[in-house]
Amino acid sequence: MFRTKNWVWLSFEGIDPKKFIGIQCKVYWPLDARWYSGHVLGYNLEAGRHHVKYEDDEEENLILANERFKFYVYHEEMDSLKLTCLENSSETDVIDVNEMMVLAASLDDCQVVECGDMIWAKLTGHAVWPAIVPDESSGFTQRFKQNIWRKVSPSAVLRHL
Repeated sequence: MFRTKNWVWLSFEGIDPKKFIGIQCKVYWPLDARWYSGHVLGYNLEAGRHHVKYEDDEEENLILANERFKFYVYHEEMDSLKLTCLENSSETDVIDVNEMMVLAASLDDCQVVECGDMIWAKLTGHAVWPAIVPDESSGFTQRFKQNIWRKVSPSAVLRHL
């Protein structure tokens, strides 16, 4: 019999958290839009967090259920640990734009923007798009404000914010 490991989404419900210790994993970081590989090295019962060490030697403590995790396991290993795959796991592979917006807005670094910074703009009913913070001393901002108010009423703009 040929044994192969697969990347799978596992359910955390009703499972002893210590069963994940030693399993290779990938954690999805939505702001980087990529997966990072590592291993679950331990579990802190008091904090309710697993200790993950990544291949680049970075380490962090995470609540697995709050993250996007995939585990690299044999089917037999899942059976012996009584782990189950999540149903509808293909849906959880989709990047949720609203979730990414909330994450981006909640970062402390995103609160202060400076001239030349790239930001993500969003108006209700429209897709997110990249924008660059203009230099207000150049006069561009004032000319832009004058032109936009001529074409759109202020109340229409405020409804979209």
